[in-house]
Amino acid sequence: MKLDTVDLAILRILQEDSRSPILDIAKVTGVSRPTVKARIERLKQAGIVKKFTIIVDNFFLNNFT
Repeated sequence: MKLDTVDLAILRILQEDSRSPILDIAKVTGVSRPTVKARIERLKQAGIVKKFTIIVDNFFLNNFT
């Protein structure tokens, strides 16, 4: 699968915050919401995006458990 500049921009945004709303991604990339949604799905199906996850700050986790 060949990635273009829109795909790369979407990936960069999702790397920073995987919970970024599709509408926000669309505004930043200059494409429509349906286009962003379709591209994310295509990236997932191609195995480029494997999962969406969180990073937990262990300091806070250890102090509240």
